[in-house]
Amino acid sequence: MRAARPARRRPSGRARAFRRASALVEAATARLVALAFGATSRHELLAVCPPETRILEVGAGSPWLARFLRSHGRTRYLGVVPRDRGADGAHGVGWGELRHRRIVAAGVPRSNAELLVLTGPAGRHLWRFSDFWWAERVAWTPAPGWSAIVAVLGLLRHVLAGRVHVQGVARARDDDGRGRTFLLARVRPPATVPARRYVSPVLGVRGFFDALEAAGARYCVLRWFETLPEVEAGEDLDLLVDDASLEAVERILAAEPGTIPVDLYSVSGLPGTAHQEMAYYPPVLARRLLERAVRTDAGIRAPSAEDHFHSLAYHAIYHKGERSGIPRRAGEPPAAGAPEHDYAGALARLARACGVDVELSLDALDAHLAAAGWRPPDDMLVRLAARNGWLRRRLTETVPAALDGWEGLAVFFIRERAVALGLEDRVAGRLRAEGFHVLRQRRLDADAARRVRAGVRGGNWERGPWPASGGGPAAVVVALDLLPIEPDAAQRRRSPALDNARVRVKEEIRGALNEALPPAERCNMLHSSDHHVEALRYLEMALPEEVDAIRQEISALRERFRTREPVRATLTRIGRRAKVEVIEYRGGLAVKKTFRPGCERFLEREALAMRTFGGVVPEVPPLLEAGDGYVVYPFYDDARTPDPDGLLPLAAVRGVLRAVRTFYDHGYALVDLTPANLLLDRRGAPRLVDFEFLHRYRERPPTFEQCYELAGLPDDFDGDRPDWGATARGGYDVFWKHRVGLDLHSLLHDPPWLQQAKQWRYRALHVPARRLRAARARGRGQLLALARRARGAGRTIRRILSRRPPAWTREWHVNPPTRPGAARTDPPAAV
Repeated sequence: MRAARPARRRPSGRARAFRRASALVEAATARLVALAFGATSRHELLAVCPPETRILEVGAGSPWLARFLRSHGRTRYLGVVPRDRGADGAHGVGWGELRHRRIVAAGVPRSNAELLVLTGPAGRHLWRFSDFWWAERVAWTPAPGWSAIVAVLGLLRHVLAGRVHVQGVARARDDDGRGRTFLLARVRPPATVPARRYVSPVLGVRGFFDALEAAGARYCVLRWFETLPEVEAGEDLDLLVDDASLEAVERILAAEPGTIPVDLYSVSGLPGTAHQEMAYYPPVLARRLLERAVRTDAGIRAPSAEDHFHSLAYHAIYHKGERSGIPRRAGEPPAAGAPEHDYAGALARLARACGVDVELSLDALDAHLAAAGWRPPDDMLVRLAARNGWLRRRLTETVPAALDGWEGLAVFFIRERAVALGLEDRVAGRLRAEGFHVLRQRRLDADAARRVRAGVRGGNWERGPWPASGGGPAAVVVALDLLPIEPDAAQRRRSPALDNARVRVKEEIRGALNEALPPAERCNMLHSSDHHVEALRYLEMALPEEVDAIRQEISALRERFRTREPVRATLTRIGRRAKVEVIEYRGGLAVKKTFRPGCERFLEREALAMRTFGGVVPEVPPLLEAGDGYVVYPFYDDARTPDPDGLLPLAAVRGVLRAVRTFYDHGYALVDLTPANLLLDRRGAPRLVDFEFLHRYRERPPTFEQCYELAGLPDDFDGDRPDWGATARGGYDVFWKHRVGLDLHSLLHDPPWLQQAKQWRYRALHVPARRLRAARARGRGQLLALARRARGAGRTIRRILSRRPPAWTREWHVNPPTRPGAARTDPPAAV
């Protein structure tokens, strides 16, 4: 017979009054803070957290929220009790059957919870974004005191930085009339999904592995598995899973809010299970590691002894580098501070167990892994080197001097799906339009495809973040960019090895190729090199017999494109078709425009426009010289580009119209006539430049208003089109109206005084707002740049503080005086 449950003690009247007063203060504070952030919405807590929501409460002083959520079907709850208060004292009273739903921890443990609840003083954690960036929403119950001030200041800080959006308040009320009011905020999601996952302490590590076995998952714990299922505080699990088992593993991990960290990696590096946007190991090695996995004494799958040594050495030298604590060469001191683990000691023990004779240094282990088939492919090494100083230096030392002259080379591999759809010529055509000179376009034979498949992308040609796989490499396009573009900071952060920003056009090509496919069939159909060194290695794998011939072609193209006159300044903006330079010319200065090979038709139009109209239209510069691949025209030292945020002078616009009218009368259209191709001298007189898209009408439009410059291109236009993107038609309304402040009818027919009045009105109504938007964008960019510099300075300071002291004190650190009674630890000897 079950014992009767003791009656709940009814609180005194004073306690009830205090509780009601606290609830009123809490609600008033939450609403006041929400109003301060412009959020007036009111929600029910149950409405913003569906039954499957994972909830983590930090500062769980009582089980009230846990009981409330459970009574409404929200069972995925975990409470965190501050470590300094303990779980078995006052904060452990009343939990009863929910005792397993709380843990003791300091601060905010990182978790997979979607809703983070900060109760009372725990709101101080709103100051640091790193304490809650992983949650989708944060709910805070204010409490009087300094923690509330810190919380509000932290919210303000993150709202201004665009990290957090305050949504309003949310209420929760139980059947007894007790309730709480939360300030609700949504957190900006991370740009990429990290590989970090979390095991629920309710399930436990032992229960997690039992669940994996019950689900039939193929997995392997990569390292530090000797003490499992016990996991020390501050440690994590490193788990490799088969692609087919990933869904089952994710389902187990997502069942409860977890706080035990797990780094989850899939064989092919599927989204959210990759390392530096790559597979953790080359897929062929990862599959072999899973196939040969053995069970530990605890029944947990782990690598075999040989695979354990190779995989741990791989992780130590390619992922960690000098941070592993392993010296670069034997006899040298480690370059970094204390490592997270004793990699050298662990590798020494594993080497002895496997009978491997290898020197424990980064260089020697790299050579050993290369001989054992465990060294990553070259393109994978380049990406890993972005965060590995030793590997970066190692690759630099091995780059042959013969690579000089290959700058600008790029190799694009078209995958099987694109070849099956007949899209090869479309890819090559888009590369030519972007400014690449296509040197070769070939289908890969069976041997070349096999070499490329094994040596490129780390051997990983799976679907990646796309719904479907594009297949293996089937064709290659070898291209040269004679005017490489320096990548900006954002591009370098995304692709650290990138040396030519023009290569990023592959992303636009991928999107264009997928437009005609159903969403479920879209895939990555194009892969490219990021660096000219990588491109040469790709070329040697794909077309080894043509490397010498391509080298000679590149030399000839560079010689033809070289500027022989002294160059005083470079005016090139994008350079898809030509480079523009200020040169010394006949005792003065002139502008020389040199066209890329293959752009001869654009050169002919440029020369024709200046030769024909240079002496007729004042706005068109005269042609000084035209030769094989270039034109020369005067340099106007007083000319400037107009203010992009202001309005153009009406006198200058009328001059442009006169020039357009002259071209129209002679049967020509300046298709690419935009304010970007307009210069103004000190008097405001216009100068037109860039006549590459001069077009001869087959049948001239009947009226001047219908010319292509004003009306835009017709749908059946079959000439060369500028790269206008979405504004493919062009015309006055697209490019000029917002820069003039008048509609086309007013510009063509109104008297000058009325035009001026309308422009003044437009300037008063629209220009300030435009300038304000531009200033805000510049200011936000400057703030972000300042924040990046601050973070970089912080990292530098931390790196300096953790770095070994200078050489004059190194001997003291290599052989420090031992403390009394302390045993001296010598570095591990070669095995």
